[in-house]
Amino acid sequence: MIRLPFYGKGRADGIRGGSITPPFVLTSAKQISPIECSMDANLNDANLSDALLSDVSLSEANLTDADLARAYLNDANLSGALLRGANLNGTNLSGAVFSGADLTNATLVGADLTDAILAVTNLTGADLTRANLDHANLTIANLTDANLTDANLTGSDRSYANLSGAILSDTDLEECVMIKANLERATLVGCNIFGISTWGVRTAGAIQRDLILTGTFEPMNLQLGLTTST
Repeated sequence: MIRLPFYGKGRADGIRGGSITPPFVLTSAKQISPIECSMDANLNDANLSDALLSDVSLSEANLTDADLARAYLNDANLSGALLRGANLNGTNLSGAVFSGADLTNATLVGADLTDAILAVTNLTGADLTRANLDHANLTIANLTDANLTDANLTGSDRSYANLSGAILSDTDLEECVMIKANLERATLVGCNIFGISTWGVRTAGAIQRDLILTGTFEPMNLQLGLTTST
């Protein structure tokens, strides 16, 4: 496994905020997979858009404000990584591990997070518009004020997740698990909630209308019927 230590400030083939020691060379396609970066690697403000980073290990790396748009990070290890304000629009993150990572205010518009592990991940204020979170693990994740408009959360597990103030307009929640989830002040408009599993969900102050409760995908003017108890 190749190790790429990043340190100090510098630039190497479009990478800002970190330099690479020789003899490693990035191609124009930025293909640096598979690699293993040193723990707490400094990639602050790095430009890794369109990079090929499948199976990469960036555990506990600092990727604050990094540009990872359209990159291939499928099956990557990003556990404990700092991704505040990072650009992950259109990025392939299927099967990636984000356990304990901080993605506060990150943008993941249209990102592929199929089967991703986002347990205990901080996604406060993150933009997940049109993101694919099919069967993703979001247990105990913090999605306060996150935007999940038109996102696909089919079969995902959001047990004990905090979605207070989150926007879930036209979101597909079919067959997802929401045990003890916090949906207080959340917006749930036009959501598909067919076959969801719920218990002890908190919905005080939530906006609920035009929810799809049947397999015919016809909106019904009904409430979720979830409890508002703590």
